[in-house]
Amino acid sequence: MSQTPSPKPGPSKWYLKAQATFYRSLMSLAATIDSYSSAYRSPSFTRTVTVSDPFTKGSFPLYFYLPKSHSHSPEPASTKFPVVVNFHGGGYTLGDARDDTKWAAHIADTLNAVVVSVGYRKAPDYPYPIPVQDGALALHYLASHAAELNLDISRVITSGFSAGGNLCLTSPLLYSVLQSSSAIAALDPAYGSAIPTDFDPETLALENGNRCNVLAAASFYPGLDYSLTRAQRTATNPRPDQNVSEGLYKLFDFSYLPVRAEEQPDAAVLKSPFLSPARASGVFLKEHLPRNVLILTCEWDMLQREGEEFVGMLNGVGMGVRGRHVKVERVAHGWDKMPAVMRRGEEGEWAAKQVEVAYGEAGGWLKGVLEGL
Repeated sequence: MSQTPSPKPGPSKWYLKAQATFYRSLMSLAATIDSYSSAYRSPSFTRTVTVSDPFTKGSFPLYFYLPKSHSHSPEPASTKFPVVVNFHGGGYTLGDARDDTKWAAHIADTLNAVVVSVGYRKAPDYPYPIPVQDGALALHYLASHAAELNLDISRVITSGFSAGGNLCLTSPLLYSVLQSSSAIAALDPAYGSAIPTDFDPETLALENGNRCNVLAAASFYPGLDYSLTRAQRTATNPRPDQNVSEGLYKLFDFSYLPVRAEEQPDAAVLKSPFLSPARASGVFLKEHLPRNVLILTCEWDMLQREGEEFVGMLNGVGMGVRGRHVKVERVAHGWDKMPAVMRRGEEGEWAAKQVEVAYGEAGGWLKGVLEGL
């Protein structure tokens, strides 16, 4: 009787770290060049979140971008600002919390809000579920320090790009679940890896009862279903030549994921709501997802279809979530992060224009959420 061959082992952690270091250096150089752009804005100040038991010990930074109307001081003031908590992209492996400075500057001024960009810890040193947990703990930190930071945590929005687009959905999901023993108990045990076995919700309880009320999420070109193989995703892209390179997505997948759909397509963890929110039940999403969700996808992207289908599911009867999908035509994954010096010709001009259009549309939609429209 023939036996199914065992999956081949993935690259060593040493090799993945070497790859990640190489790509991080290239991205840092590109970011330095782009920082000379007139749209660049430096963070106003930073804070450090210290992580202790029962989560993986360590720390990560938060970068604060203030609107022009702000006094630019972290001292307490009478005016409380809404908060946009942002997560950068890079396949959970690359990137920096300051990569989205153009978005941060735009949305801070559009919404008159404080933007907090989360420097979550990255794979391969910190694979799933650590970045999701860091996102949830960032929300807890902001709730804990709302008074001194002049934050109105009753008006919180999350945003993110690519991997960060996933985290701006999964981190609020986890944050919500962590508040309740009954919600934790209701989880399928196969999904529980995001929650430490000895976790007590009282760990996140604040004396004043404060917690972040996440009203909305704006997610740019996210991956939402890791139970799909890359081949399945690629087949949905009308321009597969525009996909992220095979070398990069293998680096991302082997670094971050507990298992890959290519080797273990039925692995329960790949269907966890904290990794693949598109696989979550309607009941779960209705209970824990922000009430307003905007998904922006790229026409030439292997992730486009799952983003569009996710919004369709959210708008289903009885979900109670207002979902909106915007497809940006004739652009590839991460088009808005391309350095200005690399945008050439007609396609480059089109891509640059679409950044303004997409950011403007997202900002207008989020402003409507804050104004109760």
